Amino acid sequence: MKHKFIIFYFFMIICSCAKDDSTNTSCEADINTPTGNEPDRISTGKTLAQGSLFYECVSMENITSTNTDFIMLDKGFQQEGIAKGIKINEVWDASVFVNIYDSIFNLAILTYWHDTLDNSYLTGDALGFAHIPTNNGNPLGCYDLTSEVSSDSSLVRCRFSINHGDITLISYTLDESKENKLEILEYDPINGIVKGKLKASFITDEPEPGYFPEEVRFFNVDFETY
Repeated sequence: MKHKFIIFYFFMIICSCAKDDSTNTSCEADINTPTGNEPDRISTGKTLAQGSLFYECVSMENITSTNTDFIMLDKGFQQEGIAKGIKINEVWDASVFVNIYDSIFNLAILTYWHDTLDNSYLTGDALGFAHIPTNNGNPLGCYDLTSEVSSDSSLVRCRFSINHGDITLISYTLDESKENKLEILEYDPINGIVKGKLKASFITDEPEPGYFPEEVRFFNVDFETY
């Protein structure tokens, strides 16, 4: 019950941030102590047909970064969904949560700090997508990402931070000089299934990021809930 409450609180934070037209990047929250059984695979879905041409919204990319100054965290138990792709230049696995409240569609992708001594989990990477547009309750589509609130139905607001539980260690803003996209490929409201892809780049304004990278890119990411 406590876990469900924390998930709800996380999405309430995302929604409140989406209504705020400021550029403050500290509006983040956490989901702690994942529970459940993890799956052993993820399906990738299909690309969208846009107009009369076959259009690939989120295309595959090659690894170009040689940065090794970053930490990879635990994927959690992935009890509600799974994401798999590349973070900077390493394989990245994460847990996925979707919240639909009053026709508002939100998505969160999280990793965790795992303490093996007491088998506890605290939120690490927190990647949030707020107010994904829907057409009569259907979120299928290809969306550009933005750090600002927008009335444009082709844009989705995106936030990223690295946390330690409820403490934000470092906040990032979307690097809008790069190509940042979210694609929702499949949606089954009856069974709670959402499948999609994403790519997004972030930068930090922290003058001394310490053990954390100044730039983070997620790409070749496939995700699905179940």
